[in-house]
Amino acid sequence: MRKRNRTKKSIHFQRIRRTPGKTMIYIDSNILINSAANDAEPGKKSRRLLMHIIKGNQEAATSVLTIDEALWALQREKGKPFAANVARNLLDIRNLAFLDTTQQIIEEALHAYTHDNLNPRDAIHLATMRVNGITTIASYDDDFDQIKNITRITP
Repeated sequence: MRKRNRTKKSIHFQRIRRTPGKTMIYIDSNILINSAANDAEPGKKSRRLLMHIIKGNQEAATSVLTIDEALWALQREKGKPFAANVARNLLDIRNLAFLDTTQQIIEEALHAYTHDNLNPRDAIHLATMRVNGITTIASYDDDFDQIKNITRITP
């Protein structure tokens, strides 16, 4: 039996590759959801941001849990087949790093949950950013505006 030649990238990264002079941004789930399911301005702007990432003009990362959030929201709105197709396409974006959730991130998230007044999932996103040295988040969620040393951008 022949082994299959696997050319697809692994979605689990231990470290983020960064280019000097470029700002790494963290992608919140609402960017992915808007890009897939919103034809209004937020959807158009989110798709434009993803195109910049795809072309290598912007370095970006997100948590593996962001896929779960996007799947759940898109499944409710558009159905499972649509949601699964979007998730597969997101996983194929070479310039978007998917960051594992570790015990260290969960411990940091518990701190953010209790001290930064964030909901549990946003606390995990913030902890993932902090542990990985990311200080900019692309999001439509203004709860991140209250967090010290974090800059929120909207596409």
